[in-house]
Amino acid sequence: MKNTFDNKKELVIILCVVIGVIGVIAISLLFMKHTPEPRNEEKTTTTSFFSPSTIDNTETIAVIPTMQDTLLTDSAWTPTFQLIWNDLKNKYVHQDIKWEGQPVIVDSLNKEIFKEDMISDAYLYKVSDYKTLELKKRIEKAVKDKFNQESEILNSLDWSDSALDHGPESNPRRILLYSMLYREFEYINPLDELQNAKFKDVEDVRYFGFDDKSDSKLADQIDVLYYDKENYMIRINTKNNDELYLIINPEGSTFEDIWTNANNRAKEYTGNKEFTRYDYLKIPYLSFNVKHEYNELCGHDFLSADGNDIFNIQKAIQTIKLELDNKGGKVKSEAVIDVKDTVTSFRDEPEHRYFYYNDTFALFIKEKDKEVPYFAARVDDINKYQSEA
Repeated sequence: MKNTFDNKKELVIILCVVIGVIGVIAISLLFMKHTPEPRNEEKTTTTSFFSPSTIDNTETIAVIPTMQDTLLTDSAWTPTFQLIWNDLKNKYVHQDIKWEGQPVIVDSLNKEIFKEDMISDAYLYKVSDYKTLELKKRIEKAVKDKFNQESEILNSLDWSDSALDHGPESNPRRILLYSMLYREFEYINPLDELQNAKFKDVEDVRYFGFDDKSDSKLADQIDVLYYDKENYMIRINTKNNDELYLIINPEGSTFEDIWTNANNRAKEYTGNKEFTRYDYLKIPYLSFNVKHEYNELCGHDFLSADGNDIFNIQKAIQTIKLELDNKGGKVKSEAVIDVKDTVTSFRDEPEHRYFYYNDTFALFIKEKDKEVPYFAARVDDINKYQSEA
């Protein structure tokens, strides 16, 4: 009887232990399910802005339409928007674009300080034409063929039937102006990755450059344009006919002012312009992707030079992307202007000219390289020239 009791007691204990173990396992599994995996803080990766995981700085970096516009702290500029503005002005409006109360940037854009001949064709694709789905396909194919890139702004436009152009008999017409700038460059030799360091008050910023551990050949691609302890400018040469200029403590309220002031300093500098193995260089890795919509340019009527067309910008967008690392970099920028062109009711009827030789006339025939014709006639009585008359 006692053995039977002991056996039952042992069985109860075993069952309790098993139930306890199962409970612990279940709780552990439940906890693991709701606990995020720990992050590997030591693993650092650089994401390319050409991938979906790109850093989007739309709200923090200002897009400047021209080099003459006032900078707003962190700013970026490329000529893509200026170049299609030039086309809108010269090909369609035929005068300065203007309306009452226009923003200051319109005056800057109208000056056309950057023109198409200031950039190589290899860097740029640009088109202006009537807005159709065929034009959209043509642009997409062109940037793919030329740059192996895809447009990131075309789909931001309205491509419904009511927003398209429907030929010369339609009123209004729809015009699309588009440009893409794309460039990749490599340094002659990759610069070294350096230890993370501060940038102003920000800790642990990634840098690349040149220090006392670097191979001296890396210095050969760097030129010193001017230097003192507080102000300096260098140039980095690349394999691709591109040059990078870096200016510390830039002076000026516009990109044009900064560039002019720095180059004036460089012309006056008489110190050592060779970057040597005793010098140090530290540049932060850069990656940004900005998109700006020029809403202040939209919804305003402006006239063509002859007064026969009323233009109205429906959409104006520009994007700028940069990736800069120890090996080189990539720049990509797009711009688009979607315009409505309304023909006014007071458009003059085109002149019709009728060259009817149905009265007395003269005829001369001359050799191409001679001054005097070899035949002349005065036709007065057609009966003398046509037996059927």
